[in-house]
Amino acid sequence: MRSMLYGWTYHELQRIDEQLSRLGSFGRARGRRLSDAERDLGRVALVTRALGDLMIAKGLLTKEELLAAIERTDLEDGVADGAIDPKAVVPGTKIERAPTPDDESPPPHVLARARARVKTAREARPAPAPTATPEVLARAKEHLRAVREKKRGKNLP
Repeated sequence: MRSMLYGWTYHELQRIDEQLSRLGSFGRARGRRLSDAERDLGRVALVTRALGDLMIAKGLLTKEELLAAIERTDLEDGVADGAIDPKAVVPGTKIERAPTPDDESPPPHVLARARARVKTAREARPAPAPTATPEVLARAKEHLRAVREKKRGKNLP
């Protein structure tokens, strides 16, 4: 008979333990790679910031000119997302991207049909119910009170 602990055999537990230790070492290696990438990114940011500060301090450009250049460079990959496509890192490189559905407006006949459908739907809506006047509310309260009293009367012995 095989020894079992909570329904698991010794060999199954050993195999699970080995897999967990492998996953742990994978996670640590991945964590080291992420730490290295964060450190590298920090260095790039530091150098970039220092260069920008130095150019502004020497009067080579103003802060506004630097920000405008950053915006222009951001758009070189075709998307204003605060980042640049790695393919467009070389100065002067522009990325041709396929237009997305958001970039293209629908053809005029499609827009006309959509507007007609919206107009038809608005016209087909039922008229709003009239607002309750104080008299209508008073009658409704009285009716509700009468129904409750009648119900109480039926429940009495």
